[in-house]
Amino acid sequence: MSIDKLIENKKKTLIKDYHVSNDEVYNIEDTYILKISSNIDRLRHEKEFNDLLINKLPVCKSIAFEIVDNKAYYLKQYIDGKNLCDESILFHPDRLIKILVNASNMIHSIKNENNESLVHGDLCLPNILINEKDEIVGIIDLAYAAFSNDLWSDYAWMIWSLKYNLNSDKYTNQLLEKLNIKFDKEKYDKIISNTGD
Repeated sequence: MSIDKLIENKKKTLIKDYHVSNDEVYNIEDTYILKISSNIDRLRHEKEFNDLLINKLPVCKSIAFEIVDNKAYYLKQYIDGKNLCDESILFHPDRLIKILVNASNMIHSIKNENNESLVHGDLCLPNILINEKDEIVGIIDLAYAAFSNDLWSDYAWMIWSLKYNLNSDKYTNQLLEKLNIKFDKEKYDKIISNTGD
């Protein structure tokens, strides 16, 4: 069944917060999320990793994927949870850091045949969803996911996102300590400066 048929007569709400790409993202009545992108390969990559990880991590279930007029349309299941930029968690840095570390451990525990770890590639606060018990119920936006022996693309974005959303770097050392890593300025600078759609 086409995406149009699946969502006809349903209300579409444009999501404007927390994403910096040129994609259009819609909430379809807390049932589906629809992403529309002119970057077909990136959106297809996200779908492929969601499908790969569906029984291993709390990721979105794919419903449909279509290409129309040089745009990709990806319909996936809505996950009921609040992201880590929600005020109820954002202003409790100790809880926030604990959840970030749990998310990192959860993601990096997934290995492939080369014993490389899964790397999210954009492990920022909005891409982690939790429930009322601070349990992780969603890992979203896997458009840059890959398997690697170097986990610093995730560490860098966690550090950056924590600093950006709290408007302070006073918690960076606490995060590094809980992750049991030392700051690598060369890798951090390279990853954070290498952004783009």
